[in-house]
Amino acid sequence: MVQTSVSVLLLYFYTDILHIPPASAGGIVFLGTFADAFSSVFAAWVANHHHSPLGRYRPLLIGVSAPLAVFFALMFSRPDLSAGQLWIYAAITHLCYRICYAFTLAPHSALIGRLSSDADERSAIGAWKAVANNLGLMAAAYLGISTVEKLGGTDPARGFTMFGAIFGTAAGISVLYSALATRERAGGRHDDTGQFIPGLALILRNSQMRLVLASTLIFFAGYMLMNSGVVYFFKYILMRPEEAKFAVVAIGVGGIVMPPLWSAAIRRTSKARIWATGCIVMAFAFVSIYIFGVVGSLPILLSYFLIGAGKSAVIVNFYAMTADAVDYGHWKLGARAESYSFGFLSLANKAGTAIGGGLLGLLLDWSGLIVNARQTDQTLGRLWAVICLAPAALAVASAVVVLFFKVTASKHREMVMELQAREGEL
Repeated sequence: MVQTSVSVLLLYFYTDILHIPPASAGGIVFLGTFADAFSSVFAAWVANHHHSPLGRYRPLLIGVSAPLAVFFALMFSRPDLSAGQLWIYAAITHLCYRICYAFTLAPHSALIGRLSSDADERSAIGAWKAVANNLGLMAAAYLGISTVEKLGGTDPARGFTMFGAIFGTAAGISVLYSALATRERAGGRHDDTGQFIPGLALILRNSQMRLVLASTLIFFAGYMLMNSGVVYFFKYILMRPEEAKFAVVAIGVGGIVMPPLWSAAIRRTSKARIWATGCIVMAFAFVSIYIFGVVGSLPILLSYFLIGAGKSAVIVNFYAMTADAVDYGHWKLGARAESYSFGFLSLANKAGTAIGGGLLGLLLDWSGLIVNARQTDQTLGRLWAVICLAPAALAVASAVVVLFFKVTASKHREMVMELQAREGEL
C-alpha cells in the first residue's frame, strides 16, 4: 500500500505541491530508489548474520515497522521552508523512507521460500500476495486520493500531510502484524550462504536467477511509468483529475480478479509464460489507448482494468520464480544464496523503479509540461506517448526476457527430490 502510494502520488506531490521541477523530482525518486535497492542487499546480509528464536526474517520486520510509519508520514508533509530547503527535505525524508522500506520488502519477500518448498504452492501464495498488493493499490488510489481531497479541502498540502500520517500508521501496524503472525519453516542442514561475495558469485552463476532479475528490473521500470503517469494523464490530457482514482481502482480490481485465474493457468503452462502473457496484455491496453485516442470514461476504465489484470500476472510470479531460481542454483551449483537472492530481487525491483522514476522526470521535461497550467498541443501529444508507449515497450521487453526461464513445476519437483536425496546422504 505505501509503495503504491509512492509510485502513484509522490512524484505528483513533489511537482504540484512542493513545486519541485519535474527533472529534480524524478532525480529524488531515482536516488532514493537506488538507496532502497542497495539497502535491500544490506538487509539480506543482516538477515544472514543474526540468530533469533523468531527466525531469520521476522525480527527485521518487527524492528522496521515504526520507522517505516514515521518516515512515510514525513515524506508527504510540507514544512515551511524555502524552495532549496524543500528539495533537501524531500530528498532526506525520501532516502530514509526507502531504507526502511528495503528492510521491510527484502525479508518479507524472502519468507515465501520459508513458507513452502512446493512450486505450485508458491504460485498460490504468490496469487494471494498479488491480491493483497492490489487491495493496497486500491486503498492507495481511492482512499488515498480521497483522503487528500476531503481532509485537505482547499489546502491539498494539508490533505497530503493527513494522508501520510494515516497511511504510514496503517503500514507500520500491518508490517508488525505480519511479522508476529508468521512462522518460518526451518532450513536444511546446508541452509544458506552467509558471506556476501560467495553469495553474489552464486547469483551471477545462476542463469535462472539472472533472468528473473533482468525481467524484474525491466518490468518495474515500466510499472513506475504506469503508476506515476495516471495522475498526469487525467489531469493534463483528459482534464478530469478527479477520475484518476477510479483508474487506479480499475487497475486494482483487475489485479484482484485475475490472480486466482493466473495461478490456475500456471499449473497448465508455466510461470514464465503467464508472466509474459500478462506483459503483453498490459502493452495491448496501453497501445490501444494511444492509437485510438481513448478518452471516454468507460473505455478508459476497461483499459486500466486490463492493465491491472496483466500486471497481476507478474506480481503472482516474481517472488515464486525467485524461490524456484534459488532452488535451481542450489541444485546446479551445490549451495544456496536465498537471502541474497531476495535482496538482489528487491534491488532489481527498486533499480527498475528508480530508472522508471528518473526516466519519467526526464520525459516530462522533454514533453514541455508546465505544472498547473494548460498545455500546448505539442506537449499533450508528447504526454500521450510518454504515458502510453513507454510502459508498453518496457512490458514487451520484460516478456521477451522472461520466456528464457526454464524452471517448470515438473523440473522443480525433480530438483527438490534430488536435493532431499543429497541431504539424506549427509
